[in-house]
Amino acid sequence: TLTQPGGYPTLRGMMTWSINWDAVSTCDGTYSYAENFERIFGDASTSADVITTASFSVSPNPMEDGFRVPTLPGTNWLLRDLAGRVVLRGVLDGSNWVDVRAIPKGLYSLELSRRGYTAVTRVMKQ
Repeated sequence: TLTQPGGYPTLRGMMTWSINWDAVSTCDGTYSYAENFERIFGDASTSADVITTASFSVSPNPMEDGFRVPTLPGTNWLLRDLAGRVVLRGVLDGSNWVDVRAIPKGLYSLELSRRGYTAVTRVMKQ
């Protein structure tokens, strides 16, 4: 049984029913789960405002040092980690090469933006 039957209106869509944090005796208060969530994840976002229906892929993927993006020079790009934090960003030059030597191995989200459109794909550094 939830201690707060009306839910948590300030959590903006978080699935509070799956946690039921406020039912444990070690809880620091009604909103302690929400406070801890915001403390850990901050204002991270993993979504783009506009996503085109066009798909794209990079090569190589997975990669070690970098990858080539098949799009026009001048396209803005950014890499986000799984928490939604921006780890690298830039603008594609004529080579369309993105150097990823400065980031750790892992799975990332690559966002390409040009003229108000944004497309997203996953890339892996190994």
